[in-house]
Amino acid sequence: MKIRSLIAICAAAMLTACNGHCDRQAVCHGQCAPADSMNVVLDLHRHVKPQFVSAFKAAFLECKQHTVKEAGCMDYGVYQAADDSTHLFIHEVWKNQAELDKHGQTEHLKAFLEKTKDMCDSTDDRRITVCPHVQAK
Repeated sequence: MKIRSLIAICAAAMLTACNGHCDRQAVCHGQCAPADSMNVVLDLHRHVKPQFVSAFKAAFLECKQHTVKEAGCMDYGVYQAADDSTHLFIHEVWKNQAELDKHGQTEHLKAFLEKTKDMCDSTDDRRITVCPHVQAK
C-alpha cells in the first residue's frame, strides 16, 4: 500500500510540475510544449485522375517555388507511388500552426487549389502536431 501511495504522489508531482511549457534546454516529451510552438506535419494523399497527373505535378512545383520561401516552411514535397502513378503524396512540415495558417492565405496556394480542384478522385489527409525538439540532436 505504501508503494502505491508513493507512486501516486510522484505521479501527481510530475503532472503539477508541467506548467504548459517545455524547458527549451531539455528534451521535450510533447506533453508540456505550448501548442503554438509545435511543428505541424501534413501528410496529404491525392488520387489524381490519370489524365491530370502531369498537370497536377506541374501545378504543385509552381506552388512549391513560392512556398519554400515562406519563413515557416520547413519541408514541402510531392511524391508519386511506384505501384500507382495516380497516387500522389504531399508532405509538408511547418514551424507552427500560425505559419501554416499564413500559408493558407497565400495567393500561390489559392492558385494551386483552384488549378487542381477537379483533378483528384479522392483525398486522404492526416495532420500531426509534434514537439519541435524531437529532431534536435
